[in-house]
Amino acid sequence: MLLESGEALHGLIALRSIGAFGFDQREFDAIVASKRLALVLPGVYRIVGAPRTLAQLNLAAVLSAGGDALLTGHAAAHLLRIATDLPRELHVLTHYGSNNRTALLDAPDQYPLERIPFRMRRTLRLDIADRIVADGIPCTTAARTLIELAGHLDVGRLESMFENARRLRLISPEHLGVRIGQLGGRGVAGSEKIRQIVERQSGLAPTESDLELRLWNLMSRRSFARAKPPERQCAAIRSDGQTARIDVAWNALRYGVEAEGWEWHQGRVRWKRDKRRVATLETAGWRLTFVTWEDVVDHPTETLQRIEAAYRERRRLVH
Repeated sequence: MLLESGEALHGLIALRSIGAFGFDQREFDAIVASKRLALVLPGVYRIVGAPRTLAQLNLAAVLSAGGDALLTGHAAAHLLRIATDLPRELHVLTHYGSNNRTALLDAPDQYPLERIPFRMRRTLRLDIADRIVADGIPCTTAARTLIELAGHLDVGRLESMFENARRLRLISPEHLGVRIGQLGGRGVAGSEKIRQIVERQSGLAPTESDLELRLWNLMSRRSFARAKPPERQCAAIRSDGQTARIDVAWNALRYGVEAEGWEWHQGRVRWKRDKRRVATLETAGWRLTFVTWEDVVDHPTETLQRIEAAYRERRRLVH
């Protein structure tokens, strides 16, 4: 029964939980001696034969820390799907433990690293509002995760992760603003970066891709976009009466810019470039400019010139 229970915990058994299954220390030691369990971290064992996964390692780190410990940092960002890159170390926050703890752990099967550093550190504040459970693993919320990472990432990377969290409905500018107000301040690395993101994103609809966010930030640098700010995810009425969402648009001018990211090439771009959709927008008086990742990232000056020229042409026609 003890080993069966581990199947629901990513193949792990925590030493402190054996009493709930009617086992005493002597019986547990006998199971370990039989080599059916292997030590992962102090107080946490893996069922021999269970697949070695990142989720298993994440949970082992939290269980070993004990108490109200939460996975945080890049590992939490990856777990919450607000970051796609695999974590290169595991960080855990806790109120408990007299000392911070570090260790080197064997990486999961087919992982790009052989060993992963594990770091447990105490924090003076770890509120219920900072806790979420993902895939059965207690971790910091998107807001607390971003605050923990702010001192280690540039503002562009943080903002991209923030937008990923917004698309997943894990965060809002208002909530992030409240938490940085409570947790930030003098001596808290990255607080100003978080405040910049909150200020920039408040009142705006979430973007649908990292490319769209980059397009928005690129356009925000130019005076024509600052003087008459466009809308994000603008609702445009087509000639057939249907509503279409345009990435960035000036509704009064019926002019918009669409971002064509590589991640959408299996569906969304085809839908966006569908002849009927474009035709019904054009019939309703809209003009669209399409930009790619290469346009925005590799040729930003030329792309801005193209967008601004189309924008000013529409202004002349309308006025």
